[in-house]
Amino acid sequence: MVTLKAILNCFRYPEPIWILKGKAKINLYDLQIEFDISSNRRIVNHLYTIYENKWEYNILKIFNDNLKKEDILFDIGAYIGLYSIVAAKTITQGLIHAFEPDPTAYKILKDTINLNKIKNINAIPLALSNNISMKYLSSKDFGNTGSQIHDAIMPYNQNVIVETSTLDNYCESINIKPSVIKLDVEGHELEVIRGGNKIVQDSRLILLELHNLIIKKQKFDPMDTFQQILEITEKDPYVLINNELHMLDTFSTIKDKGSIHIFLK
Repeated sequence: MVTLKAILNCFRYPEPIWILKGKAKINLYDLQIEFDISSNRRIVNHLYTIYENKWEYNILKIFNDNLKKEDILFDIGAYIGLYSIVAAKTITQGLIHAFEPDPTAYKILKDTINLNKIKNINAIPLALSNNISMKYLSSKDFGNTGSQIHDAIMPYNQNVIVETSTLDNYCESINIKPSVIKLDVEGHELEVIRGGNKIVQDSRLILLELHNLIIKKQKFDPMDTFQQILEITEKDPYVLINNELHMLDTFSTIKDKGSIHIFLK
């Protein structure tokens, strides 16, 4: 059932997000993207945030501007696939691997790829980490952003056991290496990078979301974590300032942020 808020929101914008029969449409970067929201209508609020340019809009644009048509993109923590779907228009001769272990988000991701007839995205229900094992994926509500990987069950509303692999193992198993990586795994970034030292070093570009607040809750120092990431990847960090990338010359500008996007190249 469509809520009154959703109906009213449809009239707030010059080009509204249309919601009909379990589907939502949104215009983003000259793309009209259709989402199947029948399994979780709460992502409509996320789509409104995107539409109002409040959700990583400029980050996504700069990231897409740095892609090449022949790239192999690993979207690790793809959620419902916004980065992958936008990138698919640019990466016409390459391939996108979209990793999403959240079962509800994965279904939306896969359905959305099929709904928009996108041929160059592979949706993969796999969590990447620093080892091959079984771990807990915990969330206050699967299908929304914020699902986290843990070794033990957490006091969240929902917990599910998921298979984890490593970048090294995945790439070796299908004989492929990413040229670009987008990494947003809610505080598990260092573990993913540790699972593929040479893979990340050989990649041309990494877009990393550093979740300082989550890392602190895990009893680790975010800046120590970030330093380890830089040492493993052997890349220079850049941040977006006034819609341009600037090299990060001091950690003081990022240490107090709850989370921040960093380009590594």
